[in-house]
Amino acid sequence: MAVKAIEFQNLGPESEDWDRLWGRPKGRLRELADLSAEVARGVFAADWRATFGDTVSSSENDSQPVHRWYPYKEAFSFRLPQMLLTQLGAGSTRRVVDPFMGVGTTPLSLQNHPVLLEVGGIEYSPFAHFVASTKLSWSSIDAARLQRLAEGLLSYEALDTAPPALAAFNNREIFSKSVLASLMGARARIERMGCTEIERNYLKLALATVIEPVSGAMKDGRALRILRGRKRSRNRIAEAKDPVRSALQTQLSRMVQDLEQMHRLNHPAGQRVSTWVARGDARTLSWMSEPRDRRLEDQSVGLFLYSPPYLNCIDYSEVYKLELWMLQLVRTQDEFKALRLGTLRSHPSVMFPKRHIMDADGDQVPVRLIAGMADFVAHNSTRPEVGPTIWNYFEDMYCALAEQLRCLEPGGHVACVVGNSTFSRRELGACGPREEWRLPVLTDVLLASLGQVLGFETSEVWVARDLRPRNVAAATSRESIVVLRKPQ
Repeated sequence: MAVKAIEFQNLGPESEDWDRLWGRPKGRLRELADLSAEVARGVFAADWRATFGDTVSSSENDSQPVHRWYPYKEAFSFRLPQMLLTQLGAGSTRRVVDPFMGVGTTPLSLQNHPVLLEVGGIEYSPFAHFVASTKLSWSSIDAARLQRLAEGLLSYEALDTAPPALAAFNNREIFSKSVLASLMGARARIERMGCTEIERNYLKLALATVIEPVSGAMKDGRALRILRGRKRSRNRIAEAKDPVRSALQTQLSRMVQDLEQMHRLNHPAGQRVSTWVARGDARTLSWMSEPRDRRLEDQSVGLFLYSPPYLNCIDYSEVYKLELWMLQLVRTQDEFKALRLGTLRSHPSVMFPKRHIMDADGDQVPVRLIAGMADFVAHNSTRPEVGPTIWNYFEDMYCALAEQLRCLEPGGHVACVVGNSTFSRRELGACGPREEWRLPVLTDVLLASLGQVLGFETSEVWVARDLRPRNVAAATSRESIVVLRKPQ
């Protein structure tokens, strides 16, 4: 792999970042720092900042046709799948799978790649899966047809009907009465229009895209937050006389323009790659659904390429709840709770059942470190529920990596984009907030080490860019690409 030509990056205590990561650990933290050092020394790392630094975020997608149909900040750049495929290849199967697909960046980016036979994506969230499947079906409709459908939709009348059974839709700080009536009228018009289900999905996607911009709330960290005087960046839609209709017209015009460009540059007859998207769970790849039942067979994939949820305590079902409920992908609180209980356990928003899957490897150093960090946070944090989340997160990723190992062909690769986390506790003293303790979680190193525990032949960390941990002064963090290789 070309990584050998890249400058070596030390991730252990000899690195210049180690003190900024840990501060001055004492007692039990000192023990955890020593365990972290032991784990880090067993992982090869390289500095890829100059190559991948701009590709692990979604900002480049804002100007790309079809990719920009729904802004999804959790995505990576459309360029990253192409670059990683060049570095790692897709083996003899020539098959790439993204088991944390999000809104379809990987299959959309690789749908015309000359090397591949097949690219697929798997996503648990019904909303993200809906966005991805709609975007991937761009070749099924031409621009003129969508323009006619858009004109039909924009003739809707506002309706004073019952909104979705989610409290946010009845909160006048979030949705004014007129905006809500306009949204409900547009949704009803979409359902009544004479068009195919695929065509209807384009209109539903346009509606989903405008829900947040016309509201009085915004996605901010772990939740939707009411603006209350704050201004949303890059948005003047709410100032329009009829913000919903104005936003829909803008979004549909953008989609029409993109279809014109895609059909001009990427005629469907030229597509060589079979693409598919499915609803499923990355922890269990033996079964998936929508659009049809399928499973990933043993040794059937050349490259797994993805970015899972980070260990940042964000419940994405909560963050995207307006879209879930407006599109009727969730209709009741029981359905919403069931959806959240099925998510990757990267957040403490619901009480997840214990699974004890990593217990069998409890004597392995990375597993001991994970258990120690979880216990420390549970007993020392103002949010003790975050402690079990650390264990749950790595246990779920352990399951996901085990499934990927099963499905990879011999010599196949995993490329996992992930960010590290930092937990801390601050107390207010006479001179202001004082940091009581700081615990960095080197997620990239730990996932690479868990890969070794499971049986991957090589595990490497390709450092992509530096980050500043949120609300932790004088600390450092990073996003990386964890690269694993299955033995031949």
